[in-house]
Amino acid sequence: MARAQLAEVLARTSLWHEAELWSKKPNGMNAPLLELREAGWVEEVRLGLWICAPAARELAARQAFREGLLRKLMAASQLSYSAEGGFTRMLGDLRLALLEGRNEQLWPLHQRIQELYGRDLESRDPLCLLCGEPFDATWFEGIGGELRKSAAWSLVKEQVLLFRPNPAFRAWMDEQAQGPRSYLLFMAICLHLLMEGRVEEAQAWLKVQEARPREHPLFAGLEGILHFMQGRPAEAATRFQEALARFKKLTRKRILPLPAPMDFFHILSLFAQGDPASLRFALDRIEVLERRADYDPVAEQGEPLRRLHTALSGAQLPPFVKGFGWREPRQMGLLTTLFCTHLAGEEVPIPLLKRFLKESEPLCLGWFRAAAQEIEVRAGGGTRTPHILLDLLPRVEPWERALEALQDFGKPPEPSAISRPVRLAWSVQAHTHRDTHYEIHPLEQRQGAKGAWSKGRPVSLRRLREETAHYEYLSEQDRRVIAAVQVSQDWQGLRYELEDVQALQALIGHPWVIWQEGIGTQAMELLAGRPELHLDVEGSRLILSLTPRPSAHGATVLPDGPNRRRVFIFTEEHRRLDAILGERLAVPLEAKARVLKTLGAIAPLVEIHSNLGLDAHEHLAAGLETVTGDPLPRLLLLPYQQGLQARMRVRPLPDGPAYLPGHGGASLVVEHEGARLLVQRDLAGELRNAQRW
Repeated sequence: MARAQLAEVLARTSLWHEAELWSKKPNGMNAPLLELREAGWVEEVRLGLWICAPAARELAARQAFREGLLRKLMAASQLSYSAEGGFTRMLGDLRLALLEGRNEQLWPLHQRIQELYGRDLESRDPLCLLCGEPFDATWFEGIGGELRKSAAWSLVKEQVLLFRPNPAFRAWMDEQAQGPRSYLLFMAICLHLLMEGRVEEAQAWLKVQEARPREHPLFAGLEGILHFMQGRPAEAATRFQEALARFKKLTRKRILPLPAPMDFFHILSLFAQGDPASLRFALDRIEVLERRADYDPVAEQGEPLRRLHTALSGAQLPPFVKGFGWREPRQMGLLTTLFCTHLAGEEVPIPLLKRFLKESEPLCLGWFRAAAQEIEVRAGGGTRTPHILLDLLPRVEPWERALEALQDFGKPPEPSAISRPVRLAWSVQAHTHRDTHYEIHPLEQRQGAKGAWSKGRPVSLRRLREETAHYEYLSEQDRRVIAAVQVSQDWQGLRYELEDVQALQALIGHPWVIWQEGIGTQAMELLAGRPELHLDVEGSRLILSLTPRPSAHGATVLPDGPNRRRVFIFTEEHRRLDAILGERLAVPLEAKARVLKTLGAIAPLVEIHSNLGLDAHEHLAAGLETVTGDPLPRLLLLPYQQGLQARMRVRPLPDGPAYLPGHGGASLVVEHEGARLLVQRDLAGELRNAQRW
């Protein structure tokens, strides 16, 4: 803040006898501010604007709290400048709640800061700012037990996930690991020991814990990491599954990531098992990671893990391209890229290896560093030392995996290990901004124990297109929809989108279509529609009109009852026809014969409805064969909620389109089995027959 503001704060708190004078003559503060700068307590960020030095901020706040001045300083500073709702204000409130031990206010505020300023913090936990910069062991041991437990876990995770060194905290954790095995910090200590590669010590800590902590989700996850490091990936995967189930029950969320770095170990455990169900579930977990915010280093694990999966499936790895917006892997993404590259059978770039070894040196990542150093030894032709991370998967050349995949080519897929039936539904939503277009998304639905199907979870179009073989439950119709996925590239990378006209055409007749209208959804039957040409008599004129008219988009979907819609796909011929007819074309009644000849030519393109009476000579002159339509109604049975719904329709031709009894044109011109027919309907007879039912 400016010197005048600083003087006002000091005057309000009565902390300095010269503050009143300084508020009138701010230049008088120059000397003490220069002394404080020399001591490292303040910084002048630009001429006349001073701040507390970041390295000294927490030390100053802790000292002010000990002397009972922190609350007074905060109140005075907030009155002197507008900081309402800002990060500095919220962090100050969090700091005060932490120091005063007010947990009921601390945790909601902590969550709010992460929601609002997660990008600015680059995924850092606000507790790490308050407790780790700098880390003071004596002060840290004096804060509340639950807060100390959470802060310790976050400070360990920050080293693993964000590669932020904290030598003082790391040394303190080593001391705690040698002391009495307390319940309070054991989870943070176990994670610290496991990441350092001190596996036996971590096992001893986990072994002595009583029943209560063993029920915590983190306990199962820590045991999963332990099993993995001891070379038991199957047991590790089971424990990670238990941790995931406990977290879901605790948070009431169906889809969520495990705390880092547990998902990394979980996915590698699934890869090690190698069966189709495990590989498919691994892809589910990768997709969860990729849903994280783009600034979150957890999301950066997705691409190298997905690339490793591609290699394990026997597919050729695409060449690595540094496109626009690409950046070097960092933090946990660097670690994941390094080891996934090795496990995929690719050569690890030496600069990447060197960078990891340099950046990880001050961190509690001894287990990973040992693996990286072993890669360096093996690359130089030295004596191999086993390491579970490097030897998790058999070392197979890419061409060998490709041959193995070709050997299984054409074999029926192995039965899925999915415990409950699964199907793919498709959500369709119309958007009418300027020109109507349709958003179509795949949803994976599972059947519950009572037979009801879930609402469905979104499935990545990229996965459906690139990894179709892993979805054993896909129908042929699903595959036709997936064929409409188009790939493009922009500054963010590859984009996978459905070409909606082709996709809508493939969805006609699909049994699991969900139509979204506003916030509501309903099951919908999509039927094929054909544009209709209506020929009506108005006085001394014949009126020709096309409905619906072709849209610029290429497709139109119109209601055809409560749970049915018709999909009209327009071709270039339809557009030419519409350009000729316009909104409506008026022709003199004397030109009826010429009009009829024209109808025969366009019958393959559209359904023709007419109330125009024709005699036998006119039929023959137009090249139309006259047939009498069937007036008997039929019942169409359709699924509806838990039962069936009946609809009455007539089909003038046995395998032709259906109409409501008594509705539509009395004459239909259609092309049927190569012949051009004039179908004469008895509209009155259709209504009489319908009423008898």
